[in-house]
Amino acid sequence: MARGEVARAAVVALMVARCCMPLAQAAPVLDPDMDALEDLASAWSSLDGSATWSRGTDCDSMAAVYCDDDGHVVALEVRNGNISASIPESITALEELSWLYIKSSELTGSLPPALFTLPNLVHVVLSGNQLTGNIPDTVGSATGLQSLLLDANQLSGTLPSSLGSLSALVNLSFLIYLLVAARTGGRRPPSLAAQPAAAR
Repeated sequence: MARGEVARAAVVALMVARCCMPLAQAAPVLDPDMDALEDLASAWSSLDGSATWSRGTDCDSMAAVYCDDDGHVVALEVRNGNISASIPESITALEELSWLYIKSSELTGSLPPALFTLPNLVHVVLSGNQLTGNIPDTVGSATGLQSLLLDANQLSGTLPSSLGSLSALVNLSFLIYLLVAARTGGRRPPSLAAQPAAAR
């Protein structure tokens, strides 16, 4: 499949996934998730709307936060924000998080290895930020991951071989084209040869 066709297919898949993303419910956020949100609000205090991430606020009143009926945070979506900070480890307390979309929002620092140990992670879109370092090998723990878009950052190093174990991944093509081609002359780990054609 040509790169242009793969790119278009990836965009369509993300749009469909976003349409199906659970909507915020008028329910209080559970305490463990609220603790994590308050820590994120402190770390990302420059982000517009982060002040709404406070205890006693219903999920549907929180900017960029989506919850399920039980009060678990299942999605964070920030576009063109002004975070200017790194991703704190406390985000891993959001155990039901499936959708992490923070695009063009001045995220800095490296990817927390523990991020990819979240058991329900499906879509990670962190394009257009200022992330540095490499992609941690723990990415292979996110067995349900379908989208991993990290283009337009300042990442370095080679792709971890554990990516080859992500059989559900369908939107890896951007990553391979923009990161591998730029950093490794087009080479990819041998384990990626086992990936379905649509994921290349």
